[in-house]
Amino acid sequence: MAKLSKSIKKSLLFAFSFAVELPQANFKRKKQALEMYSLDNLVMRGTLLINDELWALVQVSGGELHKVRPGYYLGLNHGKVLEITKAKIELLELASDRDGCWQERITQVTLQSE
Repeated sequence: MAKLSKSIKKSLLFAFSFAVELPQANFKRKKQALEMYSLDNLVMRGTLLINDELWALVQVSGGELHKVRPGYYLGLNHGKVLEITKAKIELLELASDRDGCWQERITQVTLQSE
């Protein structure tokens, strides 16, 4: 079996990306406030029930509290909030691999008491 060069692999990947929907970051979307922080600098402090929807309280490293709900973004890796429970925030992050392709991964921010 012949080995493909790196440029041929990239060309094939580029062509393949039009045939199959690959994850892509949306750079046209306006960044939200909590996207300035790495997840290491965000702490889930609790939840609120607003109009029958569970929101999470997230504290940034400076101490300021923010409310988030599903659909909001946080963290440096385009982390979209998928679900909030009383114990955690579940995110779908997009991270670029060494070939420049976006990879999806599920991440959690868990409830922490002081």
